[in-house]
Order: sequence, then structure tokens, then C-alpha cells
Amino acid sequence: MNTVEATYEFEELPMLTENGIEAGLVNGTVDLTIYPDAGGSIEWFIDAINLEGYRDGQRTLAQVERGTALFNILHGQIEADRLQQITDFAVREVQSMLEAAE
Repeated sequence: MNTVEATYEFEELPMLTENGIEAGLVNGTVDLTIYPDAGGSIEWFIDAINLEGYRDGQRTLAQVERGTALFNILHGQIEADRLQQITDFAVREVQSMLEAAE
């Protein structure tokens, strides 16, 4: 089965959660590669993380460089805070691809 590339949008992802306090909330997107298998399960991997910012009053995205401390923090928070939401999103993306192929 082919891989699926998709972009998941997140809002208010905490950069830090300490004693039940979520701090440093950020918005952005995650570029994913999704690997479905014939048995119906999937795996997904983060290819890129983009944070929302503004330039000249216009919303824009800035890609976080892979391997940096910021990328690693965001990657960990995404997997800790949004694991089920992204998995559900990935399943829907694969289902849409399969329906479109019929």
C-alpha cells in the first residue's frame, strides 16, 4: 500500500506542562508521512514542524529546523499531547485515499 502525505494543523500546543499548568501555547502544522498496511493498522512519522507567525500583519508558517532543541521539544509535546488526535487524523486520511481510489 502506498504512503500518504498529509498536514495536521494544531492549536494551543503547550511547549511545557508543569504541575498541571500548560505554558507557551503555540499554533502550527505538522507534515506527516503515513504508512498504512494491508492489515488495517497505520504508522505515522513527523517530517516537518511549522509554527504560526506573522509577517507584515499576515499569518505565515515558519519551519522549525530538524535536530534543533526546539524541534525536539515540539516533537515530544506533539507526541505526548496530540498522539490520539493525530492517529485519528491519519486514519481518516488513509480512508479518504482508499475511497478516492475506488
